[in-house]
Amino acid sequence: MSTLWRAAAFAFAAGLPSVSMTTCVDIEYSVTLKPDGTGKFILIATSGGEEIKTHSPDEILRGGLDITRQTDGFAAWLEPVVTRHGKVSSLTLTGYFDDINKVRLYNDEPGKKRDLILSFELRKSGKGGTLTCTDAEVEKRKVRAAEPATKDETSNHDDRYWVTVQPPGKITAAKGFTESKDRTAMIRIDDKVIFSARKGDKEALKITDQLASPMTVTWAKDDISEEGIAKFRKEFAAAREAWKSLKPRHEKLRQEMDKEKKD
Repeated sequence: MSTLWRAAAFAFAAGLPSVSMTTCVDIEYSVTLKPDGTGKFILIATSGGEEIKTHSPDEILRGGLDITRQTDGFAAWLEPVVTRHGKVSSLTLTGYFDDINKVRLYNDEPGKKRDLILSFELRKSGKGGTLTCTDAEVEKRKVRAAEPATKDETSNHDDRYWVTVQPPGKITAAKGFTESKDRTAMIRIDDKVIFSARKGDKEALKITDQLASPMTVTWAKDDISEEGIAKFRKEFAAAREAWKSLKPRHEKLRQEMDKEKKD
């Protein structure tokens, strides 16, 4: 799994002393697109470990910077939200964009090349369009699923990777997703399914064979109502306003983190 996605879970599994590269990490992101190319991106990262302690808003925001600093193309971010249930901690990060073609997520490890791991391309056609999503994590899982498991190989991992894409019209064609209905295309995949596919399980192979990157969704006509568009614009405007006060905190914490890395 990409370092960025693991960072998403680690950053918000506040107080987990036992978090490691073997910790179970569930990642889910969704993209909601509007006819003009604006929209919303939501990332939910979940991990489990020891009992979780409470952290301050700035500590949570500081963790969020491990994610948002590795992105481009977002006009506003909301305050990160963390929910805790015993030994399970979930983060929700919500970002808004003016142009989905400019949205980028990177794997930006210190001392290494900045790798692009998620990007989008919107092409309008007549009254509809096609959205292309290039996701390096999906490609990795596709490749992994095709590697035969050895005779004695076992797996105790259960990382989940979910993707949801909602274009502004009813989907007429979808490629690379495991499910598609109405205005929603999805990928629902986890390590158990991938391992079963590597073992030759036919039902698992039916799922993994559908995976592909880039993924595409096509719709013939934008059909969001004027009321729906107006509601989103109001929501976006409120997010921009909230970002005005949140952004200075981002910048201050970013400077502190950069100084700590140099020291």
